[in-house]
Amino acid sequence: MMSDYWNKIKEWNEQNKTWFWGGIGGVIVTLIVTVAITIYSNSGKQKTSPSTIKNNNITVSGSNNNTFNDLKSTSGDVNIITGNGNKINKTVIKGIPHQEYIRLAKELGVTENAVKNFFKIIEQKEVPKEDWDFTLRQIATRHKELLSRLKQFNLLIDPEIQELRLKAKQVINNVDYDSADKYFDEALERQMTCITNAEKQLTNCKLSVAEMKVDKGDLELIRINYKAATKLFKEAVELVPDSHELKKSEYQLKWGEAAYSSGLYDESQIALEQCLAIRERLLPKDDTDIATTLNKLAALYESQGKYEEAEPLFQRSLGIRETKLGKDHPDVATSLNNLAALYESQGKYEV
Repeated sequence: MMSDYWNKIKEWNEQNKTWFWGGIGGVIVTLIVTVAITIYSNSGKQKTSPSTIKNNNITVSGSNNNTFNDLKSTSGDVNIITGNGNKINKTVIKGIPHQEYIRLAKELGVTENAVKNFFKIIEQKEVPKEDWDFTLRQIATRHKELLSRLKQFNLLIDPEIQELRLKAKQVINNVDYDSADKYFDEALERQMTCITNAEKQLTNCKLSVAEMKVDKGDLELIRINYKAATKLFKEAVELVPDSHELKKSEYQLKWGEAAYSSGLYDESQIALEQCLAIRERLLPKDDTDIATTLNKLAALYESQGKYEEAEPLFQRSLGIRETKLGKDHPDVATSLNNLAALYESQGKYEV
Protein backbone atom coordinates (compact mmCIF):
# COMPACT_ATOMS: atom_id res chain seq x y z
CA MET A 1 0.00 0.00 0.00
CA MET A 2 2.85 2.36 0.81
CA SER A 3 4.43 1.62 -2.58
CA ASP A 4 1.20 2.76 -4.34
CA TYR A 5 1.34 6.12 -2.53
CA TRP A 6 5.00 6.56 -3.33
CA ASN A 7 4.40 5.81 -7.05
CA LYS A 8 1.60 8.42 -7.18
CA ILE A 9 3.89 11.03 -5.56
CA LYS A 10 6.62 10.32 -8.11
CA GLU A 11 4.14 10.56 -10.97
CA TRP A 12 2.75 13.90 -9.70
CA ASN A 13 6.28 15.27 -9.23
CA GLU A 14 7.24 14.31 -12.77
CA GLN A 15 4.19 16.13 -14.16
CA ASN A 16 4.58 19.33 -12.05
CA LYS A 17 8.34 19.65 -11.41
CA THR A 18 8.80 22.63 -13.68
CA TRP A 19 6.42 25.06 -11.92
CA PHE A 20 6.82 23.62 -8.39
CA TRP A 21 10.59 23.82 -8.06
CA GLY A 22 11.04 26.93 -10.09
CA GLY A 23 8.28 29.13 -8.60
CA ILE A 24 6.18 29.41 -5.50
CA GLY A 25 6.86 25.81 -4.58
CA GLY A 26 10.50 26.61 -3.82
CA VAL A 27 9.43 29.33 -1.40
CA ILE A 28 7.06 26.97 0.38
CA VAL A 29 9.75 24.31 0.78
CA THR A 30 12.23 26.89 2.08
CA LEU A 31 9.75 28.08 4.71
CA ILE A 32 8.98 24.54 5.79
CA VAL A 33 12.68 23.71 6.19
CA THR A 34 13.35 26.94 8.15
CA VAL A 35 10.48 26.28 10.58
CA ALA A 36 11.65 22.68 11.06
CA ILE A 37 15.22 23.78 11.84
CA THR A 38 13.99 26.39 14.32
CA ILE A 39 11.77 23.91 16.15
CA TYR A 40 14.60 21.39 16.28
CA SER A 41 17.07 23.96 17.67
CA ASN A 42 14.72 25.17 20.40
CA SER A 43 13.90 21.62 21.46
CA GLY A 44 17.56 21.16 22.65
CA LYS A 45 17.57 24.23 24.94
CA GLN A 46 16.99 23.97 28.69
CA LYS A 47 13.64 25.30 29.83
CA THR A 48 13.73 27.91 32.59
CA SER A 49 11.66 26.96 35.63
CA PRO A 50 9.97 29.65 37.69
CA SER A 51 12.54 29.25 40.50
CA THR A 52 15.68 29.34 38.29
CA ILE A 53 18.09 32.30 38.37
CA LYS A 54 20.46 32.91 35.44
CA ASN A 55 23.34 35.29 34.92
CA ASN A 56 25.66 34.69 31.96
CA ASN A 57 27.68 31.68 33.11
CA ILE A 58 25.74 30.94 36.32
CA THR A 59 22.47 29.21 36.95
CA VAL A 60 21.47 29.05 40.60
CA SER A 61 18.25 27.71 42.07
CA GLY A 62 16.68 29.52 44.96
CA SER A 63 15.97 26.30 46.79
CA ASN A 64 19.55 25.37 47.76
CA ASN A 65 19.76 23.86 51.22
CA ASN A 66 22.51 25.23 53.46
CA THR A 67 25.39 24.56 51.07
CA PHE A 68 27.40 26.95 48.92
CA ASN A 69 29.75 24.60 47.10
CA ASP A 70 27.50 24.46 44.03
CA LEU A 71 27.31 28.27 43.67
CA LYS A 72 29.42 29.92 41.00
CA SER A 73 31.98 32.51 42.10
CA THR A 74 30.35 35.32 40.18
CA SER A 75 29.05 38.59 41.53
CA GLY A 76 26.79 41.14 39.87
CA ASP A 77 23.15 41.44 38.80
CA VAL A 78 20.95 38.44 38.08
CA ASN A 79 17.41 38.07 36.71
CA ILE A 80 14.96 36.22 38.92
CA ILE A 81 12.06 34.70 36.99
CA THR A 82 9.02 34.65 39.28
CA GLY A 83 6.09 32.23 39.07
CA ASN A 84 3.98 34.69 37.07
CA GLY A 85 6.76 35.28 34.53
CA ASN A 86 7.87 38.68 35.87
CA LYS A 87 11.59 39.48 35.96
CA ILE A 88 13.15 41.04 39.05
CA ASN A 89 16.72 42.33 39.07
CA LYS A 90 18.67 41.52 42.23
CA THR A 91 22.32 42.03 43.17
CA VAL A 92 24.12 38.99 44.52
CA ILE A 93 27.52 38.53 46.11
CA LYS A 94 29.61 35.61 44.90
CA GLY A 95 26.60 34.03 43.28
CA ILE A 96 24.31 34.15 46.37
CA PRO A 97 20.73 34.87 45.19
CA HIS A 98 18.20 37.03 46.98
CA GLN A 99 16.09 34.01 48.01
CA GLU A 100 19.11 32.52 49.74
CA TYR A 101 19.54 35.68 51.86
CA ILE A 102 15.93 35.43 52.97
CA ARG A 103 16.22 31.75 53.83
CA LEU A 104 19.49 32.18 55.72
CA ALA A 105 18.19 35.21 57.64
CA LYS A 106 15.24 33.15 58.88
CA GLU A 107 17.40 30.14 59.70
CA LEU A 108 20.10 32.14 61.54
CA GLY A 109 17.67 34.40 63.37
CA VAL A 110 19.06 37.65 61.98
CA THR A 111 17.94 40.23 59.43
CA GLU A 112 18.39 39.84 55.69
CA ASN A 113 20.64 42.92 55.75
CA ALA A 114 22.79 41.25 58.40
CA VAL A 115 23.28 38.18 56.22
CA LYS A 116 24.34 40.36 53.29
CA ASN A 117 26.93 42.11 55.45
CA PHE A 118 28.15 38.77 56.82
CA PHE A 119 28.86 37.71 53.24
CA LYS A 120 30.67 40.98 52.57
CA ILE A 121 32.93 40.24 55.53
CA ILE A 122 33.50 36.71 54.27
CA GLU A 123 34.37 38.08 50.84
CA GLN A 124 36.72 40.77 52.21
CA LYS A 125 38.57 38.22 54.33
CA GLU A 126 38.76 35.82 51.38
CA VAL A 127 37.31 32.90 53.32
CA PRO A 128 37.53 29.64 51.30
CA LYS A 129 34.17 28.59 49.87
CA GLU A 130 34.22 25.29 51.76
CA ASP A 131 34.32 27.31 55.02
CA TRP A 132 31.45 29.67 54.15
CA ASP A 133 28.78 27.74 56.02
CA PHE A 134 30.77 27.43 59.26
CA THR A 135 32.05 31.02 59.13
CA LEU A 136 28.61 32.43 58.36
CA ARG A 137 27.07 30.67 61.35
CA GLN A 138 29.97 31.70 63.58
CA ILE A 139 29.59 35.37 62.61
CA ALA A 140 25.82 35.21 63.12
CA THR A 141 26.25 33.67 66.59
CA ARG A 142 28.73 36.35 67.65
CA HIS A 143 26.48 39.05 66.21
CA LYS A 144 23.52 37.87 68.28
CA GLU A 145 25.64 37.38 71.44
CA LEU A 146 26.92 40.95 71.19
CA LEU A 147 23.42 42.32 70.74
CA SER A 148 22.21 40.30 73.73
CA ARG A 149 25.04 41.57 75.93
CA LEU A 150 24.43 45.18 74.94
CA LYS A 151 20.78 44.84 75.97
CA GLN A 152 21.83 44.23 79.57
CA PHE A 153 21.86 47.35 81.74
CA ASN A 154 24.80 47.46 84.14
CA LEU A 155 24.09 49.62 87.18
CA LEU A 156 27.83 50.00 87.83
CA ILE A 157 28.41 51.66 84.46
CA ASP A 158 28.29 55.42 84.09
CA PRO A 159 24.90 56.39 82.54
CA GLU A 160 26.65 58.18 79.67
CA ILE A 161 28.71 55.07 78.96
CA GLN A 162 25.55 52.99 79.03
CA GLU A 163 23.94 55.36 76.54
CA LEU A 164 26.88 54.90 74.17
CA ARG A 165 26.53 51.12 74.50
CA LEU A 166 22.85 51.35 73.61
CA LYS A 167 23.66 53.47 70.56
CA ALA A 168 26.22 50.85 69.54
CA LYS A 169 23.54 48.18 69.92
CA GLN A 170 21.17 50.07 67.62
CA VAL A 171 23.68 50.44 64.81
CA ILE A 172 24.88 46.83 65.22
CA ASN A 173 21.28 45.76 64.83
CA ASN A 174 21.41 47.57 61.48
CA VAL A 175 24.74 45.89 60.77
CA ASP A 176 26.57 49.25 60.80
CA TYR A 177 29.72 47.94 62.45
CA ASP A 178 31.82 51.01 61.59
CA SER A 179 29.51 53.33 63.55
CA ALA A 180 29.41 50.82 66.41
CA ASP A 181 33.20 50.85 66.50
CA LYS A 182 33.17 54.64 66.91
CA TYR A 183 30.68 54.44 69.79
CA PHE A 184 32.82 51.78 71.49
CA ASP A 185 35.95 53.93 71.07
CA GLU A 186 34.18 56.91 72.64
CA ALA A 187 32.97 54.75 75.53
CA LEU A 188 36.43 53.27 76.03
CA GLU A 189 38.00 56.73 76.13
CA ARG A 190 35.56 57.77 78.85
CA GLN A 191 36.18 54.53 80.74
CA MET A 192 39.95 55.01 80.63
CA THR A 193 39.48 58.51 82.05
CA CYS A 194 37.34 56.96 84.76
CA ILE A 195 40.07 54.41 85.52
CA THR A 196 42.74 57.13 85.69
CA ASN A 197 40.66 59.11 88.15
CA ALA A 198 39.91 55.97 90.17
CA GLU A 199 43.61 55.07 90.28
CA LYS A 200 44.45 58.53 91.57
CA GLN A 201 41.78 58.18 94.23
CA LEU A 202 43.04 54.72 95.13
CA THR A 203 46.61 56.04 95.41
CA ASN A 204 45.47 58.79 97.76
CA CYS A 205 43.53 56.26 99.81
CA LYS A 206 46.58 53.99 100.10
CA LEU A 207 48.80 56.88 101.15
CA SER A 208 46.24 57.95 103.72
CA VAL A 209 45.93 54.45 105.20
CA ALA A 210 49.73 54.06 105.25
CA GLU A 211 50.09 57.33 107.13
CA MET A 212 47.50 56.21 109.68
CA LYS A 213 49.43 52.97 110.23
CA VAL A 214 52.61 54.97 110.80
CA ASP A 215 50.77 57.14 113.32
CA LYS A 216 49.57 54.03 115.11
CA GLY A 217 53.12 52.58 114.95
CA ASP A 218 54.52 55.70 116.59
CA LEU A 219 51.90 55.24 119.31
CA GLU A 220 53.13 51.67 119.86
CA LEU A 221 56.72 52.95 120.14
CA ILE A 222 55.63 55.31 122.92
CA ARG A 223 54.12 52.30 124.66
CA ILE A 224 57.36 50.37 124.03
CA ASN A 225 55.53 47.79 121.93
CA TYR A 226 58.35 47.44 119.39
CA LYS A 227 57.08 44.34 117.63
CA ALA A 228 53.62 45.80 117.18
CA ALA A 229 55.21 48.98 115.84
CA THR A 230 57.43 46.93 113.50
CA LYS A 231 54.39 45.20 112.03
CA LEU A 232 52.54 48.48 111.46
CA PHE A 233 55.52 50.19 109.83
CA LYS A 234 56.04 47.22 107.49
CA GLU A 235 52.36 47.28 106.48
CA ALA A 236 52.65 51.02 105.79
CA VAL A 237 55.62 50.38 103.48
CA GLU A 238 53.66 47.75 101.55
CA LEU A 239 50.74 50.15 101.05
CA VAL A 240 52.77 52.99 99.54
CA PRO A 241 52.61 52.91 95.71
CA ASP A 242 55.89 52.60 93.82
CA SER A 243 55.28 56.04 92.36
CA HIS A 244 55.96 57.48 95.85
CA GLU A 245 59.33 55.90 96.57
CA LEU A 246 60.70 58.63 98.83
CA LYS A 247 57.65 58.31 101.06
CA LYS A 248 58.21 54.56 101.04
CA SER A 249 61.85 55.07 102.11
CA GLU A 250 60.68 57.27 105.00
CA TYR A 251 58.53 54.43 106.33
CA GLN A 252 61.26 51.87 105.63
CA LEU A 253 63.58 53.76 107.95
CA LYS A 254 60.96 53.60 110.72
CA TRP A 255 60.41 49.90 110.00
CA GLY A 256 64.17 49.22 110.23
CA GLU A 257 64.53 51.14 113.50
CA ALA A 258 61.56 49.38 115.13
CA ALA A 259 62.80 45.96 113.96
CA TYR A 260 66.26 46.75 115.38
CA SER A 261 64.70 47.68 118.74
CA SER A 262 62.74 44.39 118.63
CA GLY A 263 65.93 42.40 118.08
CA LEU A 264 64.78 41.46 114.56
CA TYR A 265 68.14 42.21 112.95
CA ASP A 266 67.58 40.42 109.67
CA GLU A 267 64.32 42.25 109.13
CA SER A 268 65.93 45.51 110.15
CA GLN A 269 68.72 44.97 107.62
CA ILE A 270 66.23 44.36 104.80
CA ALA A 271 64.30 47.55 105.61
CA LEU A 272 67.38 49.77 105.99
CA GLU A 273 69.13 48.46 102.88
CA GLN A 274 65.97 49.05 100.82
CA CYS A 275 65.71 52.55 102.24
CA LEU A 276 69.34 53.34 101.39
CA ALA A 277 68.99 51.99 97.83
CA ILE A 278 66.01 54.28 97.12
CA ARG A 279 67.61 57.37 98.62
CA GLU A 280 70.95 56.89 96.87
CA ARG A 281 69.12 56.52 93.55
CA LEU A 282 66.77 59.50 93.93
CA LEU A 283 68.61 62.00 96.15
CA PRO A 284 71.87 63.95 95.72
CA LYS A 285 74.93 62.11 97.01
CA ASP A 286 75.45 64.60 99.83
CA ASP A 287 71.81 64.65 101.03
CA THR A 288 71.51 64.44 104.81
CA ASP A 289 68.76 61.79 104.57
CA ILE A 290 71.35 59.51 102.99
CA ALA A 291 73.73 60.29 105.89
CA THR A 292 71.01 59.34 108.39
CA THR A 293 70.32 56.03 106.62
CA LEU A 294 74.07 55.23 106.43
CA ASN A 295 74.41 55.88 110.15
CA LYS A 296 71.46 53.59 111.05
CA LEU A 297 72.66 50.74 108.81
CA ALA A 298 76.25 51.05 110.10
CA ALA A 299 74.97 50.80 113.69
CA LEU A 300 73.08 47.61 112.76
CA TYR A 301 76.22 46.08 111.18
CA GLU A 302 78.21 46.97 114.30
CA SER A 303 75.70 45.25 116.57
CA GLN A 304 76.06 42.13 114.40
CA GLY A 305 79.85 42.26 114.64
CA LYS A 306 80.21 43.28 110.99
CA TYR A 307 82.83 45.93 111.76
CA GLU A 308 84.47 46.06 108.35
CA GLU A 309 81.07 46.73 106.73
CA ALA A 310 80.08 49.30 109.35
CA GLU A 311 83.22 51.47 109.23
CA PRO A 312 82.91 52.88 105.66
CA LEU A 313 79.24 53.69 106.27
CA PHE A 314 80.02 55.65 109.43
CA GLN A 315 82.77 57.49 107.58
CA ARG A 316 80.49 58.41 104.65
CA SER A 317 77.78 59.61 107.05
CA LEU A 318 80.29 61.80 108.91
CA GLY A 319 81.64 63.29 105.68
CA ILE A 320 78.18 64.28 104.41
CA ARG A 321 77.17 65.84 107.72
CA GLU A 322 80.36 67.84 108.08
CA THR A 323 79.95 69.18 104.54
CA LYS A 324 76.25 69.97 104.70
CA LEU A 325 75.75 70.84 108.37
CA GLY A 326 79.10 72.13 109.58
CA LYS A 327 81.50 70.62 112.13
CA ASP A 328 79.65 72.11 115.08
CA HIS A 329 76.28 70.49 114.31
CA PRO A 330 74.94 67.92 116.84
CA ASP A 331 74.50 65.29 114.10
CA VAL A 332 78.22 65.61 113.29
CA ALA A 333 78.98 64.95 116.94
CA THR A 334 76.74 61.87 116.82
CA SER A 335 78.60 60.49 113.80
CA LEU A 336 81.97 61.11 115.47
CA ASN A 337 80.79 59.33 118.60
CA ASN A 338 79.50 56.32 116.64
CA LEU A 339 82.75 56.02 114.68
CA ALA A 340 84.79 56.24 117.89
CA ALA A 341 82.69 53.51 119.50
CA LEU A 342 83.30 51.27 116.49
CA TYR A 343 87.05 51.79 116.69
CA GLU A 344 86.95 51.01 120.38
CA SER A 345 85.07 47.76 119.68
CA GLN A 346 87.85 46.82 117.25
CA GLY A 347 90.62 47.85 119.67
CA LYS A 348 91.76 50.65 117.35
CA TYR A 349 92.69 53.22 119.95
CA GLU A 350 95.04 55.13 117.68
CA VAL A 351 93.50 56.11 114.30
